[in-house]
Amino acid sequence: MIAIIGAMEDEIKEFLNQTKNIQKIVWKDFIFYQGQLQNKNVVIVKCGVGKILASMLTQKLISDFNPTKII
Repeated sequence: MIAIIGAMEDEIKEFLNQTKNIQKIVWKDFIFYQGQLQNKNVVIVKCGVGKILASMLTQKLISDFNPTKII
Protein backbone atom coordinates (compact mmCIF):
# COMPACT_ATOMS: atom_id res chain seq x y z
CA MET A 1 0.00 0.00 0.00
CA ILE A 2 1.12 3.52 -0.80
CA ALA A 3 0.16 6.38 1.52
CA ILE A 4 -0.27 9.88 0.08
CA ILE A 5 -0.43 12.87 2.43
CA GLY A 6 -1.32 16.40 1.37
CA ALA A 7 -1.56 19.54 3.45
CA MET A 8 -4.42 21.05 1.44
CA GLU A 9 -7.38 19.83 -0.59
CA ASP A 10 -5.77 21.00 -3.85
CA GLU A 11 -2.78 18.73 -3.18
CA ILE A 12 -4.88 15.55 -3.00
CA LYS A 13 -7.74 16.45 -5.35
CA GLU A 14 -6.21 15.01 -8.53
CA PHE A 15 -5.16 11.81 -6.75
CA LEU A 16 -8.74 11.37 -5.51
CA ASN A 17 -10.18 12.06 -8.98
CA GLN A 18 -8.14 9.18 -10.38
CA THR A 19 -8.67 6.75 -7.49
CA LYS A 20 -11.24 3.97 -7.91
CA ASN A 21 -13.27 2.00 -5.37
CA ILE A 22 -12.81 4.63 -2.67
CA GLN A 23 -13.73 3.80 0.90
CA LYS A 24 -13.80 6.63 3.42
CA ILE A 25 -12.42 6.01 6.88
CA VAL A 26 -13.01 8.76 9.44
CA TRP A 27 -10.66 9.32 12.37
CA LYS A 28 -11.17 12.40 14.53
CA ASP A 29 -11.51 15.30 12.02
CA PHE A 30 -9.63 13.50 9.22
CA ILE A 31 -10.87 11.39 6.32
CA PHE A 32 -8.67 8.62 4.92
CA TYR A 33 -9.56 7.63 1.36
CA GLN A 34 -8.60 4.04 0.60
CA GLY A 35 -8.78 2.69 -2.95
CA GLN A 36 -6.88 1.82 -6.13
CA LEU A 37 -4.79 4.30 -8.09
CA GLN A 38 -3.22 2.95 -11.28
CA ASN A 39 -3.76 -0.62 -10.01
CA LYS A 40 -1.96 0.12 -6.72
CA ASN A 41 -3.60 0.10 -3.31
CA VAL A 42 -3.45 3.59 -1.84
CA VAL A 43 -4.63 5.57 1.15
CA ILE A 44 -4.91 9.34 0.74
CA VAL A 45 -5.36 11.89 3.50
CA LYS A 46 -5.41 15.68 3.87
CA CYS A 47 -3.57 16.57 7.07
CA GLY A 48 -3.68 20.34 7.11
CA VAL A 49 -0.72 22.68 7.42
CA GLY A 50 2.02 22.07 9.97
CA LYS A 51 4.65 19.58 10.92
CA ILE A 52 2.76 18.40 14.01
CA LEU A 53 -0.32 17.42 11.99
CA ALA A 54 1.87 15.83 9.32
CA SER A 55 3.80 13.76 11.87
CA MET A 56 0.61 12.73 13.72
CA LEU A 57 -1.09 11.52 10.54
CA THR A 58 2.07 9.85 9.28
CA GLN A 59 2.19 7.81 12.49
CA LYS A 60 -1.53 6.98 12.14
CA LEU A 61 -0.96 5.82 8.55
CA ILE A 62 1.96 3.63 9.61
CA SER A 63 0.07 2.13 12.55
CA ASP A 64 -3.24 1.48 10.79
CA PHE A 65 -2.33 0.89 7.12
CA ASN A 66 1.29 -0.35 7.20
CA PRO A 67 2.26 1.39 3.93
CA THR A 68 5.33 0.36 1.99
CA LYS A 69 5.79 3.93 0.73
CA ILE A 70 4.70 7.36 1.96
CA ILE A 71 4.45 10.36 -0.38
